[in-house]
Amino acid sequence: MSPTRLLPIFALASVGLVAPRSASAHARLIWTVPLDRAVVAQSPADVRLYFSDRVRPLSGNQAIANAGGSVLAGKPYQPGGRSRELALPLRLDLPRGDYSVRWRVISDDGHREEGVLAFAVGLGRAPPVPALEARATGPTARELFSRWLFFFGVLSAVGAAAFILLVLRPVGRRLGLSIEPTAAIVLVFCGLIVAFFGAAGLAAYHHHSVVTRSGLVYAIGAMLSSLGAAAAVIRILDRTLPLLPLPFIAALVPVPAFAGHAFDAGQPRWLSTGVDMLHVAAAGVWLGGLIALAVVAPRIARTVSLDVRSAFWRGVVGRFSAVALVSVVAVASSGFLRALFELDRVSQLWSSAYGRTLLVKSALLMLLVAVGWQNRQRFVPRMSRGVAGGAQLGRNIRIEVGLLAGVLVAVAVLTDLPPGRELARPSRAANSQASFTYRPGLPRRSLARPD
Repeated sequence: MSPTRLLPIFALASVGLVAPRSASAHARLIWTVPLDRAVVAQSPADVRLYFSDRVRPLSGNQAIANAGGSVLAGKPYQPGGRSRELALPLRLDLPRGDYSVRWRVISDDGHREEGVLAFAVGLGRAPPVPALEARATGPTARELFSRWLFFFGVLSAVGAAAFILLVLRPVGRRLGLSIEPTAAIVLVFCGLIVAFFGAAGLAAYHHHSVVTRSGLVYAIGAMLSSLGAAAAVIRILDRTLPLLPLPFIAALVPVPAFAGHAFDAGQPRWLSTGVDMLHVAAAGVWLGGLIALAVVAPRIARTVSLDVRSAFWRGVVGRFSAVALVSVVAVASSGFLRALFELDRVSQLWSSAYGRTLLVKSALLMLLVAVGWQNRQRFVPRMSRGVAGGAQLGRNIRIEVGLLAGVLVAVAVLTDLPPGRELARPSRAANSQASFTYRPGLPRRSLARPD
């Protein structure tokens, strides 16, 4: 079966295999006061929730009596400005009975999270069962599309800039040509505009952009993309200027790392962030460079005289092949290191949604490597000997760009899934659900905040 026929299968798999079976937190709930299903002697003033990372409350928090009626006494708040703690105030002197709470927060990495707990007031009662249910909090189609736009735009801009610096300029110097990279700068502009819409969509979706790390970083990403696009327009209008968008493109490379899992609490943050930045930069040089090879190179080739056009193509394809080989090694090695940070055991590759998405992404990348290796082994030597092979090479490049689109679908979904390391660490509150019952004489400090 050809890679073009495999592409729809992998694109569908990247969505179908990753549907989470239940809502999973990125900022884990580690403790609640009262504990879930606890029986307490006195009515608590509020319900306290403690998380592993910073959170902010969302609308939709509830506290009800199982017999009916709300018992929430005000808006949820964060006591003393503590960003890892959430308090839901309750009405004073709740009567004996069972009560249920639904909490909703947005974590610092921009993911909506939701859960329920129950407690009972009055000694001697059986542990209560929640009367509320947690709703699914997985990514929406709008969020996935915005994330896809952002990644596609950033990789296109990085790839086009790298194509100018690492391919067009060296080939031009070797052939004694003065190659004007306007077509590549137009691609930079288009990539930055696409990245702007993606980042702006993500910042708007994470409407707490001023207080969550993810929303703030994507808002900065939108600003950098717009400034870079303006710089690209100025460079297109004045060809004597240097590559003005380059600093803005470089500043966009760290955005996915600082907004996503690499900067989560409990990670070796600067190491995982550095590895993630290498992964994005190398992927941009390779995958974004493919777009430049398919879109930019033919347009520049038409501006080159016929007597050197074949030499131009041989130089461009050969040079990009060498650059892509280095980039593939960097993508593979940095991706392996990122997997070590995000997974606790090998079995999570097939037992978790995150691992299954990672396998789909890896399979698509392997197909890309296979097609690229065919180009390197077959068409580059043929073109260097002057043997025609441009038509088949063009088809292979289009296949690679199609596979790239599938890879970015998997990346967009992957970013919104809880890593395996989170699934392997059940919260202390969850551990206590099934086993906690009230025992006469139980000290009240056992329901206090953990040290």
